Amino acid sequence: MAQNRSIGWISLALAILLLIGGPIIAALQQDFKADAGITYADVTETWTERDLNRSTHMMRIRYTVDGVDYEAVRSHTGNRTVGSTIRLFYNADNPIMFELESDQTHVVFLWLVMVGLLSVSAFLNLWAKNA
Repeated sequence: MAQNRSIGWISLALAILLLIGGPIIAALQQDFKADAGITYADVTETWTERDLNRSTHMMRIRYTVDGVDYEAVRSHTGNRTVGSTIRLFYNADNPIMFELESDQTHVVFLWLVMVGLLSVSAFLNLWAKNA
């Protein structure tokens, strides 16, 4: 019984961290985009990296800021093709620091909130069984 209560408290602590962390991550992402410069990147190459447990879609992009060309490699969801264009938000002081418009921070936010709510549910379930 004591073990179930400790698992319940751990679930509650995890839930609180996730419910607080999700909005913070989303807010930080929006702050970066609000202060960032905007340009467009061209997808120049795509490929898939595989290991034993998963496949990761990768892409090489090129973009220009103030006449200087940059190149980067990023993972993507598999819906990018060579020749497509992506809006890019870059740090004006350091253009190699960037985020793509398609970066899914809202998905991360929703995932963290969902896991947090499930943790609250687990806590309440364990609490009710031990009450």
